[in-house]
Amino acid sequence: MYKQFIKGKKAVLFDLDGTIVDTHLLWSLAVQKTLEDIGVDWITSDKRYIPGVSLESLWKYLIEKHAVKTDKTIEELVKKTEDTFAKYVSTENIEARPGFWPLVYELKMEKGLKIALLTNSAKKAAMPVIEKLNATSVFDLITYGDDIKNPKPDPEIYLDALQKLGIKPNEALVFEDSPTGVEAARKADLEMVVIWNDAINKEGYIPVDFKGKIFTVMPDFTALPGNLDLTYREWYDFRTKQMKEKEKEMKEKKASDIGKDILKTNQ
Repeated sequence: MYKQFIKGKKAVLFDLDGTIVDTHLLWSLAVQKTLEDIGVDWITSDKRYIPGVSLESLWKYLIEKHAVKTDKTIEELVKKTEDTFAKYVSTENIEARPGFWPLVYELKMEKGLKIALLTNSAKKAAMPVIEKLNATSVFDLITYGDDIKNPKPDPEIYLDALQKLGIKPNEALVFEDSPTGVEAARKADLEMVVIWNDAINKEGYIPVDFKGKIFTVMPDFTALPGNLDLTYREWYDFRTKQMKEKEKEMKEKKASDIGKDILKTNQ
C-alpha cells in the first residue's frame, strides 16, 4: 500500500531522537538535572525540553525566556546535559520504535536502499543510543550534530547527506518526528513520513504544524514492512481479485456439495 513512498528512491534518511527511538523523557531529565545543578527548579517539565531543537538553541531559549541566572556558558551547559543524558542511556533499556527493524531489513536487504542516520544530537550523546540499539552497522552514513555547522531546522545536514550519498532530493525518503526536523527536510526539498503519536504530548504541537512534502503521519513503523510493493490502488485491485476468486471457489464448492447430496439421495 505504500509503494509510492519508495518509488524511485535510492536512500532512506532517519532522524534518531523521537523518530527511531523515544528519548524524550531522558533528554527532559538530563535538562532538569542540569538546571538543578545551577540552582533552578521552577521550570516545569513541559517547558524545559523542546524535541528536535539543538541543545545550544534550547539553552539560549531557557536562559532568555525564563531569565535563568548562571555563570555557566552555553557550551558548558550543553556539555553537562549531553554527559548526563549519556549516563541515563547507559542505565536504561533502549528499544527502537515498533516496526523499525523489519522496515530497515526490507529497505536495505531486499530493496537495496542506502540507510542514513542524521541527528542534531552530538556524537557523545547519540552514539550510546545507537550502540544500545546495536544499530551501528545498519547505517551507510551517520551524521551527528557536531559534524555540521548549522543544525536543523537548517537543511545543511540533509544537503550534506545527499552530496555524500550521491543522490538527488527526489531519490531520498526522510523519517522525522519534530517540526524542526520536518522544516529541515522541507527546505532540502525532500519527501517524508512523519512519526508522530498523538497519544503522547509533543509539547503542544500537532500534525498541522508539519509542512512540506509529507506522505503521511504515523505513530510508528509497523504499517510499513511488507507493504512497500503495492500502491493503494494495486492493493485494492489485488484484494478485489482475491475476494472474487474466493467467492467463485465457494460457489463451485457449494455446487459440488449439492451434486453429492443428489447422488446420495438417488442411491
